[in-house]
Amino acid sequence: MTAVIFNVPVSVRTVLELMEASTGHPYYAAELEKLTGYTKPTVLGVLNRIHEAGFVQMEREFVAEDTKRAPRNYFTLTPHGVAALRLQDPST
Repeated sequence: MTAVIFNVPVSVRTVLELMEASTGHPYYAAELEKLTGYTKPTVLGVLNRIHEAGFVQMEREFVAEDTKRAPRNYFTLTPHGVAALRLQDPST
């Protein structure tokens, strides 16, 4: 099954292209909100959508109990996501 990733909302394309520009960097939702300017519900919706499609993997951060914040979920592109981004021409 071939996924057409450029026939999606601009928010999905923006997040995927940002992640593709730095494939070695794991992103978390608040970071993507800041970088894209999208709202939290928009970013979380995008991450859910591309995670379900297999374009990104999620890894939950381990945080010690005495830490004053909740653990983050980090997202990175999967090989499937990288291949889909690189094989699709955004001008088509």
